[in-house]
Amino acid sequence: MAYVAYLHGHEYEAALTQDPNVVDLYSEGESPSDERFTELAPGIRTRSVRLDELDVLYNVEWYCEYKGHPFIVDTDLGDRLAVQYVGGDISVAESLGLKIQEPLVATGVFPRDQVDNLREVRRQIWPRENGS
Repeated sequence: MAYVAYLHGHEYEAALTQDPNVVDLYSEGESPSDERFTELAPGIRTRSVRLDELDVLYNVEWYCEYKGHPFIVDTDLGDRLAVQYVGGDISVAESLGLKIQEPLVATGVFPRDQVDNLREVRRQIWPRENGS
């Protein structure tokens, strides 16, 4: 699961922290104009911010289909995708050659060029859409 945050109109990768009211922002490449970012490693800068400073925070997940069946993408491995079956039918998972981790949890790795409908889904988690 990944997070993306917008601060003053700029998009950053984000990470939740132990404090539920604070997230860490990450910037790669060019130095952000915000001097409050500190260099974590060459070309990578970070800054902790309170949620109420953000424009918006999203949870980001990737989904795809393989042979018509639904999967969530756990890891992008370049030309392959590590996936988890979300169809709920263990017999289908077995027929696709997936490794059954536990009941209703089946994982596998597929060539990227063999999956269909690869898509990013963003779910806004702050501010909450009901205003709280």
